Amino acid sequence: MIILKNNGYNSYNAYSGTEALLLLLEKKYDLMLLGLNGEEIIKKVDNIPIIVISAKVS
Repeated sequence: MIILKNNGYNSYNAYSGTEALLLLLEKKYDLMLLGLNGEEIIKKVDNIPIIVISAKVS
């Protein structure tokens, strides 16, 4: 999230799906970046663009 902050964007981290849903209740967001395990969040989010990020580290 440092890249976003360095380019003038505010970002908020959620470390669980429950925490993400609570953050969504607090304010409006312009974009969500989700890890691969964010499928349950996607089903509950409306009118926010979502980018799903996955990576394999070996």
